[in-house]
Amino acid sequence: MISRTDSRRFVLFFLLMFALVVALWIRLFSVQIIDKRNLRERAHRQQSQIRIIPARRGRILDANGEVLAEDKLTESFYLSAMEIEDADAFDSVACGLAKILSVPSDTMTRLMKRYGGYYTLVEDASLETSRAIQELKERIEKRYLYSGIHKQISYKRYYPHGALLSQVIGYTDEKRHGKDGVERQYEDFLAGTDGKVEIFVDALRRPHTVFRRKLSWPISGADVKLTVDIQLQRIVEEELESAYKKWHPEDVRAVVLDPRTGKVLAMATYPTFDPNRIMRKDSTSLRNRVIMDRFEPGSVFKLVCASSVIQYSTFDLTDTVDCGDGVMQIYDCKITDHHKYHRETGYDCFVKSINVGTVNISSSVPKDKFYDMARAYGFGAKTGIDSPGEVSGWLEMPKNWTGVSMSYMAIGYEVDVTALQIANAYSAVANGGILWRPYIVSQIASEDGVIFENSPHAIRRVIDKETADSLRQILTEVVERGTGTKAKIPGIPVAGKTGTAQIAKGKRGYDKISGGYTASFVGMVPADSPEMVAYVVVRHPKGKYFGGTVAAPVVRQIFYRAAASGMIRNCTFADTTNPSEHENTPNFVGLTRFQAEELSKSIELPVVFLGKGDIVLNQNPACGKVDTVFLYLGAGKLDRERLEMPTLEGLTLREAMRAADIFGIPIRVVGSGIVRQQIPKPGILVDRKTPCLLICEVP
Repeated sequence: MISRTDSRRFVLFFLLMFALVVALWIRLFSVQIIDKRNLRERAHRQQSQIRIIPARRGRILDANGEVLAEDKLTESFYLSAMEIEDADAFDSVACGLAKILSVPSDTMTRLMKRYGGYYTLVEDASLETSRAIQELKERIEKRYLYSGIHKQISYKRYYPHGALLSQVIGYTDEKRHGKDGVERQYEDFLAGTDGKVEIFVDALRRPHTVFRRKLSWPISGADVKLTVDIQLQRIVEEELESAYKKWHPEDVRAVVLDPRTGKVLAMATYPTFDPNRIMRKDSTSLRNRVIMDRFEPGSVFKLVCASSVIQYSTFDLTDTVDCGDGVMQIYDCKITDHHKYHRETGYDCFVKSINVGTVNISSSVPKDKFYDMARAYGFGAKTGIDSPGEVSGWLEMPKNWTGVSMSYMAIGYEVDVTALQIANAYSAVANGGILWRPYIVSQIASEDGVIFENSPHAIRRVIDKETADSLRQILTEVVERGTGTKAKIPGIPVAGKTGTAQIAKGKRGYDKISGGYTASFVGMVPADSPEMVAYVVVRHPKGKYFGGTVAAPVVRQIFYRAAASGMIRNCTFADTTNPSEHENTPNFVGLTRFQAEELSKSIELPVVFLGKGDIVLNQNPACGKVDTVFLYLGAGKLDRERLEMPTLEGLTLREAMRAADIFGIPIRVVGSGIVRQQIPKPGILVDRKTPCLLICEVP
C-alpha cells in the first residue's frame, strides 16, 4: 500500500516531468516556429562568407580611342596561419614562402606565429612570384589538405602614358574611387557595379573549394572618351617642360581649344605627376591650375577694351591718342610703359600693347558697357567645363569700383581670371563672336551602347562678326609687327596677344622683387580661319619676364609642331625653322645630278638627292631662305600617278616633311624628333595618294 507521502512525491515528480515536457515543447515550438528564420540566418552566416567580385572600372580614352586609363588584373596572396593544423605543413609553408619571397625562414615562421589571422604576403604579384606561390599552395594542399594560402584576383588602375594629361584625368585611391579630374567627375559612370559570391566555410572559417554560390554578376563601368588628342597633349607638355627648364618659374600652364566647338584639345600644367605612383612631394602638382588658379592677366585682358571700343563705336581706332611718353599718373597710382610713346593711333596702342594709350581709349567707354562686355566674354563666372574644381575668377561690379578701377581693368589688373577663361574668350573672337561652353568629354559608352554624347553648346553671342574680324586683324598685326613677333611661323598666319602682369604680394602690392611677373601669350591659327586657340601662362619666370619673350615662343612651337603633324589642316606649312644665310635658292630643276652638285658646292648650299635617275625633276623649297634643299631625281618626266616610296627613315621630322612635299606624299606623324620607322617601307611602288606613316622618337 502506497503511503500518503509517497503519493505526494509521485504527484510532484509527475508535475515536474510534465513541466519539463511542456518547457521542452515550448522551446521546440520557439526554435522550430518562432525563431526559425533568425536561427537559420545565424547558421547561414556562420557557415558562409559573402565575397565581393570587383567590377572592371571603365576606361578613359583620348579623341582617337587611345587608352589613357584602364584597369589591370592583379594577383595578391594572403596567409591565414590558423588554418594550418599540421606542424609539418606549417614548417613546409614557412620554408616555401621564405624561399619565394627571399626572406629568412625563421623570420617567416615568426611572422606566421605572430599573425594567426590574414597576413598579406604580396600584392600585385609578378608572374613569376604568382606562379611559384600557386605551385606551393597546390603542393601543400595535395598532401596536407590546407595550406592557409589564399589568392585574390582584383583590379589595379593603370595609366599607360604616366604623367601625360594627369591633372585632367585625375587619379583613384586604393579602392579605385575617383579622387580628381575625369576620374572623379564621372565616377558614377566609370565605377560599375561589383558582383557577389557566397562561399561556404568550416568551423575554422576555411573556405570549401566546391561549395559556392554566385549571387550577382559584376557589371563593368562605362568607357569615357575625351576630346583631347594625346599627340597634341604630348607636344604641349614637352614645350611646357622646356619652358620650365629655361625660365625656372613657379609653374607653366597651357590650354588649347577648338574655337569652332569649344572642345578642349589639350590642357596641362608643369610640374606634373604620375598617377601610377603618387608621391608626397606631388601634392602641389595635383592641381589642374588651368581651371583652379586665378590671376591678374595683364595685357591679354585688353581684348575687353578693344571689343568695347569697336562694338560700341566709342573711339575711332585710326585716330591718334596721347601715350604720355610712357607715364601716366591717376591719383596716387602710376601707369607706365616699357617704351616711351608720344602719340599713337588707337590701332597701334593695341598692336604695341601701350598701357597709357589703352587707358586713355578706355575712358571713352561707359563703365557699365565695359563691365557688360567683360561679363559677356565669361569673366567673373565659371565656364561650365565638365571637370571638378573650376573657379569663377573675380570681376567686381561697377558700383564698387574706385577712381582707378576702370583704368586698371583696361590693362588687365583689378580682375582675376583663369587660363581657360582667357582661352575661351579669345575663341569667341576666333569663331566670329560666339562664346562656347568648353567641354572635355565627348562620349560615354558601355557594353550595351552609347549612354551619353556631348555636343557643342553656344552660350551667347558676345560681339558681331564685323567686330570679331577687326579684332583678328589687330591680333594678326600683334604677331607680324607688334609685341608677339616671336610667335610668327613662316607660311602660317598667326594671330595673338601678349600679356605681362606684375604679381601682387599682400600689403607690399606690386613689388617687382617679391612679387615677380606673370608672362602669357594667347594665339590662334590660322589667323584668317582659326582651328586652334592656345594660351600659355608662365608664372614668376626668372630673368626675362615679358609675355612676348617668355610665352609667345612656347605657343609658336605648339602651333608649329601641330602643323607639322597635320593637326592644323587649313594652312600652308613652310619649314624654315633654322634658316641660313642663303636668301635665294637657285632653280635646280632640269639640271643633271653632276650640275646640281657643282652648283650647290659653288654657293655652299647643302643638297639632299632623293629618288633614282640623273635629272632633277623637282626641288623643295623652290625659293626662299633655307639651310638645305631636297632634289628629286628621275630618268625623265615626273610620274604624277605612282612613285617609288623614298627613304625617310633617319631624317628629322622637318627633313622628312620637306622630302614628302617634293613627292606630293600625304603623311601622318606619330611622335616627334627623328623618323625611326616609315610605313610603307622604302622602295615600294605606291600610288602618290597613299599616305605614309612616320613614327618618330626624340633622340
